[in-house]
Amino acid sequence: MKLSRTLIATALVSLAAAGALYARQDPKEMEKMMALMAPNEHHKVLEFKVGKWNCHITHSMAPGMPAAESDCTCETKWIMGGRYLHDNVKGTVMGMPFEGMGISGYDNLKQKYVFTWVDSMGTGFSSGEGSWDAAKKTLSSTGQTPDPMSGKYVATRSVETQIDADNWKMESYGPGPDGKEFLSMTIQFKRAK
Repeated sequence: MKLSRTLIATALVSLAAAGALYARQDPKEMEKMMALMAPNEHHKVLEFKVGKWNCHITHSMAPGMPAAESDCTCETKWIMGGRYLHDNVKGTVMGMPFEGMGISGYDNLKQKYVFTWVDSMGTGFSSGEGSWDAAKKTLSSTGQTPDPMSGKYVATRSVETQIDADNWKMESYGPGPDGKEFLSMTIQFKRAK
């Protein structure tokens, strides 16, 4: 208990010192820093994902293999003042109870959409970044995900498409046994009523 109070006090002192340091900076630098810290129109693009969703998952381990299907629920909400989306997924995948959690947003410094994902089917983190195509209403990302079959992290690609106010889908691509990319998973999101 004493240690956590000390850590909190140290963090508050550090924040106060940083604030005092920034207050002495050039006003233009301060303005630039504040813009990098604030949510903006790029964050608002992700609004279509906010809400409670019923999800249908189609998943295949390799090209030509029969696809497995499952259902889950997802709740996505803004956190930290509209800076990040938090996804909370629960359901059954491949006959096993499943939980997943994602954090995504727009990184003003990188000028990219970014994400990280963890779930109950592993111990590793998936992460990546991408861009929004307003004409196609798609968020295309590339990243890395743990692959228990190969025992290493592999390159992945996903495309999230806004269909309408109550529907969107995610298509996820990964390497097949031959190393070539294939569509490994599709998730259809339908707004829960």
